[in-house]
Amino acid sequence: MSLVITWMTTCWALVMALSPLLQVRIVLRHRDATGASVAWPSILLIGSVLWLLYGLLHDDLPLIIANVVSVVVCLFTVGVLLRYRPASPRAARAEGLRLEA
Repeated sequence: MSLVITWMTTCWALVMALSPLLQVRIVLRHRDATGASVAWPSILLIGSVLWLLYGLLHDDLPLIIANVVSVVVCLFTVGVLLRYRPASPRAARAEGLRLEA
């Protein structure tokens, strides 16, 4: 029974680790990250790194697998959100753009 629970929780951890890709999909489709928080995946990234270290210290393969995936997805998510974030008003003025309020 313990092995079943271990793999069920590992599978669900992978689903959770991949869930930020739902936001990435929307940002990529619209090429706009307006309203998307960079803090959210950054906080998840810190937590995932800590859990990954814990898993490595305890040779816990399910924790390692789930958190390696989570770290990669969070890094990718942060990168996409930064790439498609709206221009700051100062940068927009420098480029001659007008941002609507």
